[in-house]
Amino acid sequence: MKILMLSDVYVPRVNEVSTSIRTFCRELVGAGHEVTVVAPDYGGSVGADEFEVIRLGSRRIAFDPEDRLIKAGAVRALLPRLAECH
Repeated sequence: MKILMLSDVYVPRVNEVSTSIRTFCRELVGAGHEVTVVAPDYGGSVGADEFEVIRLGSRRIAFDPEDRLIKAGAVRALLPRLAECH
């Protein structure tokens, strides 16, 4: 099965959400599923995962330097690709 996970937070940000998503996706891949995660781009390099991670352009949120807000245009540009593969 092809599974798409959309999240407003993912590694390198370390918290309960990003850890749960990564663990869940690894288990799904281990069970034979094809997983894609769509998450904000935090800049810099991030370790590789066993599944595809699509990073979208994002911007900082005022008064919250750790979180990012995915740019709406980046999501719209990605929709045709997601419709084809999922």
